[in-house]
Amino acid sequence: MTPRESEASTLLLLIEHELALKEFYEACAEAFPEHKNYWLEIASDEAGHAEAIRDLFDVTVTLNMARFKSAAVATSLSYVKDSTAQLNGGAYTMNEALATALDFEKAMIDGQFFEIFNTDSQKCIDVYRKLAEDTRNHVKKIESQWVTQRVAKDS
Repeated sequence: MTPRESEASTLLLLIEHELALKEFYEACAEAFPEHKNYWLEIASDEAGHAEAIRDLFDVTVTLNMARFKSAAVATSLSYVKDSTAQLNGGAYTMNEALATALDFEKAMIDGQFFEIFNTDSQKCIDVYRKLAEDTRNHVKKIESQWVTQRVAKDS
């Protein structure tokens, strides 16, 4: 595999991961209709992330492949898909869905999924910053909703 093919494969894996997250959040919207807009907003962000990464095919992208662990992304992708199947099967409460979503988002930060870009391209830098910022915002949003759910449950 040439370096360009390797980078394309990496971008495709990241796109697939973002779309899997989108599907999980859409499943949450269906499973918890009283919080539909909450979940669909996050799902929309994930769709936007996939599109932003897809747009990087238009520029020369250099990735720090030593930093990127495709096996970690593949493992996370499998976890997201399995969790979506369990959610669709009715196996999750709202709090469990929130906890799982929080795991997903924190894993993206902890795994530094988006810190693989090694480029001077402003477009790549902007995409990286947007993905990182949105992911941090998702963590805050999910934590806040989780606290709200816990307070409501305890009342």
